[in-house]
Amino acid sequence: SSDIPLRAAWCGVGLLLAVGAAATVTAGVSPGGPGPSLAAIVAVATTVAAVPTAAVALVGEYVVRAYRETQGRPAWVVRRTIRASEAGATATQGSRRAA
Repeated sequence: SSDIPLRAAWCGVGLLLAVGAAATVTAGVSPGGPGPSLAAIVAVATTVAAVPTAAVALVGEYVVRAYRETQGRPAWVVRRTIRASEAGATATQGSRRAA
């Protein structure tokens, strides 16, 4: 499974928040006229749109984690197994090298 759609959702959240922040600055700097400016409307709309997008991305992260855990693959693989007799020999050899 690919993480690209989730990363795209998080990038979308970042983009919406960046546009909202830029529009907020623009609305704060521009002279006020009667009624809300276009920049203020864009700031509110993009910030409000970022919240559910972030929620969907967060739920997607949990779904991907659950999916990967249910695939039945081990989280790690044992590279080699040491028997008790070999472990004693290895420990003895290691102490000889240290001395």
